Amino acid sequence: MDQTVRRAVERSLELVGESVAQLRQGRPDVARQITEAARIVGFRNVLAHEFWKINPLIVRFVIRERLPNLRVEVAVLRRAEST
Repeated sequence: MDQTVRRAVERSLELVGESVAQLRQGRPDVARQITEAARIVGFRNVLAHEFWKINPLIVRFVIRERLPNLRVEVAVLRRAEST
């Protein structure tokens, strides 16, 4: 993966983690419905504070295996909030 793309992907995942962290603070009832909320925030912390430990294979795994489920969960939560 190109270095610029890699950094953009890592930054995007960091923002996802920060969003979940903020959701846990402001709307813990909603955040509890996100299956991997704690792991998402933990991964965000690694991306932000321990970036030298980032393994590109783990980033790829998160994108391929974990992100699709998060997208579904967020869509369900958004629909529930809009009704």
